Amino acid sequence: QLGAEEGQQQLTRALASSTQEQRQRAAFVLAGRGDRRAKAVLSGLAASPALPMATRISFWARLAQAGDDAAREQLYQMLAPPTRLEQRMLVAAKLVEQGDERGQSFLRELAQRSGPEQLTSARLLASPDEPAGAELFRRLLKEPQTLPAARLLATEGLGMSGRLSDVLLLAPFLESGGDSRQQQGAALAILQIMARDPAATSEQSLSWAHTALANDRWFIRQAAADVLGDVPDRSAVPLLAGLLRDGEAQVRRSAARALGRRRERDAMEALRSGLSDASSEVREESLRSIAAVGLYQLQHGVREVVKEIGSWFQDLLHHGNETEQVVASAALLRLGDDSQRQRLGGWLSSSDVRLRQLLVQERPLGLR
Repeated sequence: QLGAEEGQQQLTRALASSTQEQRQRAAFVLAGRGDRRAKAVLSGLAASPALPMATRISFWARLAQAGDDAAREQLYQMLAPPTRLEQRMLVAAKLVEQGDERGQSFLRELAQRSGPEQLTSARLLASPDEPAGAELFRRLLKEPQTLPAARLLATEGLGMSGRLSDVLLLAPFLESGGDSRQQQGAALAILQIMARDPAATSEQSLSWAHTALANDRWFIRQAAADVLGDVPDRSAVPLLAGLLRDGEAQVRRSAARALGRRRERDAMEALRSGLSDASSEVREESLRSIAAVGLYQLQHGVREVVKEIGSWFQDLLHHGNETEQVVASAALLRLGDDSQRQRLGGWLSSSDVRLRQLLVQERPLGLR
């Protein structure tokens, strides 16, 4: 695929960039793909005392994830003094992300001891497979004197490790008039719990999603859209379809993106309204999401979906702005419409760097 190849080439060239930020980003991405040169560059950057320690830790963690034993050993050594405690906690958190037992053990020990690091450690450790900190999170959320920063950490932790009954504890924080960050955190935590709990497919449980979707703060509705895209129950589709009519473009865009993660034909039908949205970003997201759902339908034997989507895309394909035309054309090629190949090839040789980069991002299959 030309998109993947050109993207790889751009990243490889960026490794030799005179701009340190570009070199760092390219090395970070390519090292994760096992590129030897990138790993060498990233290793050199991680050893540089001129960089912030948090950045160096992130680089060592990336190298360890890519199979670099020396980098993993470096992280292990940093779990002990004289490394500062907050840096040791960051190292442990990076190791936990990779399922490393040493990182988990370090944070478990801190999470079991009363002290200023207990809550942060429990939050870093929190996951559906690590529910030990959930009781701490519940206690802090019940106590009125809990400070806002601690309450937010407890909310995040309960979202990562709680069970369906915890929705009752989190729901009051959705009420208008409260702290906006706490409202957003509570909405996201409720929907995270619902998304992973098999019992959350019931009508009663999904009513909590309605609570978040009706909130007067747009970012809470946006958080609801992000998580509902992964809720297994198909009743999430009409909820997301309703958000495509939201007054905030950010919410509509998130709803369109979430619908693109669905597999139901109803999701594709709902997205059609996004093609005429007032916001170009919503229109672009709707194009991509329709193609994503359509590709799933095509792979499962619904052959007529290509022609149907093609008819939906005609207006933006020929009268939309250049970005919309590229996105629409690339989407149709991914669905097997070979008539788009020549059109996209013309943009590939465009003098407009932005359009060429967009083609790389869209990765149309078979374009050379």
